Amino acid sequence: MRPPSRRRRRSTAPARRPPRNRYIQAVQDFNVTVRRFPTNLTAMVFGYDVKPNFTVENEAAIAAPPTVDFSSTPAPAEPPPAAAEPAPAGG
Repeated sequence: MRPPSRRRRRSTAPARRPPRNRYIQAVQDFNVTVRRFPTNLTAMVFGYDVKPNFTVENEAAIAAPPTVDFSSTPAPAEPPPAAAEPAPAGG
């Protein structure tokens, strides 16, 4: 057993989630807020409605990772455009 000072602490911050999951969680939090009393009274006054959840018609299409091919050589990069020369200082 480790001494108390060397025990690992669990983070209280939420784990890093993909943007889609963060969006889904934000929509769910918003919908709960809009439905809960007394904030639902304010939501009705300002016209806030429940938002639809994120859905995907073909989840299998986005579940597969993209195919990347590194076998071909990339096209040469174009050189950046020449910058205008600065005017001489002083005069």
